[in-house]
Amino acid sequence: MALPQLAVIHGASASSQLVIDENTLFLSDMQALLRRERFANVGSWQYSDSQSANDPVRGARLWERFLKATKDYYPLYDGIDLIKNKSGILIGQRNEPTWLSDFGCGSKKATQGKVIPVKRHFKNVTGYSPIDKSHTFLLEASSVINQDQSGIPIKAFQADYAEDEIKLPQGKNFGIFFGSTISNIEGRPEDGIPTDEIISLMVKLKSILGDDGELLMDYDANQDEQSILASYMHELQREFGRNIMQRVARDLPVFGDFDPNAWRYEPVWHEKMHQLCHTIVSERNMDFYLGDERFKIAAGESFILNNSFKYPVEKMQEWCEQAGWGTQAHVMDNHKRMALQLMAA
Repeated sequence: MALPQLAVIHGASASSQLVIDENTLFLSDMQALLRRERFANVGSWQYSDSQSANDPVRGARLWERFLKATKDYYPLYDGIDLIKNKSGILIGQRNEPTWLSDFGCGSKKATQGKVIPVKRHFKNVTGYSPIDKSHTFLLEASSVINQDQSGIPIKAFQADYAEDEIKLPQGKNFGIFFGSTISNIEGRPEDGIPTDEIISLMVKLKSILGDDGELLMDYDANQDEQSILASYMHELQREFGRNIMQRVARDLPVFGDFDPNAWRYEPVWHEKMHQLCHTIVSERNMDFYLGDERFKIAAGESFILNNSFKYPVEKMQEWCEQAGWGTQAHVMDNHKRMALQLMAA
């Protein structure tokens, strides 16, 4: 089935900004990382596409290969099983006319594996709103929903739901918040758990959904260090973790002694912060310019590319309550690692 013709609404603040070249943003983020001004701020740049058959930049392909090769990466597989088999415990069967909104809809695979099983519990879906910064993801999610229910009204938002103004249709709104966004908040362990950022995001989602809105979210609640580290120790994950430096060499103005092959990936678990840091470590001394800034990196020096926070359920429920959410209920997957939580305003 062809992708649907889609009228996309742009977020209020997003539409007022000038379009900036992607590599300019990438350069700025990498400079901030290497000068230790920001921490865990470049995760989104890891999913890069190759430009030719011999291109060493292949983050997107490595990630897809990793997902197919490992059974230890529980956030995906346990999350899909949890939503498919236990979402009905929380939702039941709904007959009330309801508009579904998908915050950070992600890829076609995510919509098929997670959103469609939730949609099955609603007998009278009046429409669907995918919300994402990626126009491609909006098209793919809309196509999946249209294939499942031909002719359903779709109102897509190309926006940052944490920042932009989003006005959903009036009536009963049910939000779906799946994926790793809430786990990938910037910061280093010394900064503490990002409580304020989590509460602020939950306040924003509540305001979008309205006074009688509901929100179904999943998140990683695992606290077992062994299984956490095992999920990121596959060779393809290690290769994916260091591949971002190949993109630096390919796309950015880097001069001097910079070696994209002299880095290794290490996952580091900080139990008290519930924080898994995806770090990259220099394997030798380097002295180079990135843009107009000089960086002298010592062997063994590490940088946090991205975070994967693992939030205990009782903590997440406490933060959601502080954000103004009322009734809360949750279920866990069979391994007690992934949580699925339903909240009403």
